Amino acid sequence: MLEAAQRDLHSFTADFEQVKHVSLLDEPLTSSGRFSFTRPDRITLRIDQPQPATVIINGKDVQIPNLPEQERQAMAMVPVADMFTRLGAILSGSARALQDGFDVTAAADPEGHDTIRMHLVPRLDAWKRMFRGIDVVFAGSDLVPQAIRIEDGFGDRLEITLRNVQRN
Repeated sequence: MLEAAQRDLHSFTADFEQVKHVSLLDEPLTSSGRFSFTRPDRITLRIDQPQPATVIINGKDVQIPNLPEQERQAMAMVPVADMFTRLGAILSGSARALQDGFDVTAAADPEGHDTIRMHLVPRLDAWKRMFRGIDVVFAGSDLVPQAIRIEDGFGDRLEITLRNVQRN
């Protein structure tokens, strides 16, 4: 059902709020801005608050303008960089494209609302050290992503809420 609803998804944009819960900090870190996704795997994250920044992901390539070259090279070596190629499949709800790297479960909301929850658990050891799980909530008649929750290997979590989603 989810893959059928997403078949004609080419792109979407949304406002986002991101809350990072870090065990070493008393208060979560919050940021907000604009998010865009273009199939198959291009993502632009424009952070407006608290500190303006832009992150562009194109497949495995991650660009952060004004990032020093040494830090850019270090980021490319991180095992999670390989997972970036799967972001498009995650955002478009393509369970079939994700099954080589994740155990994937997806279920409709038991109360019958237009909501599907996808849960991903990494299979690769390098990914398991970085992430424990990813949850994505698809909602509305178009089943567009509305929320993403990522629990990292340290037990910290990132919660992203997407609002004002505009599809294609």
